[in-house]
Amino acid sequence: MRKFSVLIILLLACLLFTACGCEHQWTDADCLSPKTCALCGETEGYALSHQWLNADCTAPKTCSLCGLSEGEALSHIWVDASCSTPEACSICGITQGDKLEHTYSDWSFDVDTMSRSCTLCGETETTAMDYILYLTTSLQGRWDCVEVLDELAYNVFGPQVPFLEFSADGSIRFFEDNEIIAVTMEFIELEEYDGKKYYHFLLSGDKVIDLWYVPEDDSLFSLFLEFERLGDEIEGYIEILTGKWVIDKVSYVFDESRKNLDRSEYSVEFYEDGSFTALLDIRIDGAWSILREDIITDKYGTSVLLFTLYDGDYYNTTVYLGITEEKTELGFTRSTKEQVIFVKEN
Repeated sequence: MRKFSVLIILLLACLLFTACGCEHQWTDADCLSPKTCALCGETEGYALSHQWLNADCTAPKTCSLCGLSEGEALSHIWVDASCSTPEACSICGITQGDKLEHTYSDWSFDVDTMSRSCTLCGETETTAMDYILYLTTSLQGRWDCVEVLDELAYNVFGPQVPFLEFSADGSIRFFEDNEIIAVTMEFIELEEYDGKKYYHFLLSGDKVIDLWYVPEDDSLFSLFLEFERLGDEIEGYIEILTGKWVIDKVSYVFDESRKNLDRSEYSVEFYEDGSFTALLDIRIDGAWSILREDIITDKYGTSVLLFTLYDGDYYNTTVYLGITEEKTELGFTRSTKEQVIFVKEN
């Protein structure tokens, strides 16, 4: 009994001398230290494990508990802008700039609707037919008058004088009597006859021209004028003609003295708009007109283009453009029956 009492006293003494006697003030464990008394430093348990958040475009890999970071922030991976969204990072979603504007194809036309698609995203826009837009688009380019169908019109217009030019911007020019006349277009109606569509419209300027366009035939006509579109072949000749031509020789003259005429008074200059200036003893300004069927090849293998010059008084001169591998020349046959040959000025 006495031995047991002595043992109890020894145990109490050990507790008395080993306990710190501190009223602990604990701080929570973190990723570096276990739970710790702020007064005496005593610890309990273990330090925590890092809770890592993956790196993104603004911050490196980071512990959500202690804020410790490793490595570097990622680089943005940009996805190109589209018609619906601006340029955006595929990682963090941040955007910059604006979304793209639609880039539309040309209009395609139906009887009463027209549509176009965005070449970037494929979105299609469909709207009611704008017949003026349809006509200026379909008629784009130059149309030469190839025939005057009515005697009264012949007195008004002269033979093959007018031409029409429909531009991409919607503007229209009408050439008559050496003048380029701006005109406006008014759509009247769409007619159908014998299985063909006739787009009936008016051109209004100093004169009102009543016209029909037949897309199946690519033809343009009125009651007294017929127009034909200037094709690529004709445009090639325009390119050849454009520029200044000077006299090379004169032949078939009744007056031999004219063979030695002053060459400075003989030249012709053609312009891309279909007009010309000629110095043939006197100055003549006017228009020139070409017929597609007048492009021929003669028996000598020369490619010949026949066309006519008109001045304001409907004075006309038939001209040929002869082209061979060796030379290109311009021939005038005048009312005096003399023939004047011109060559392109270098």
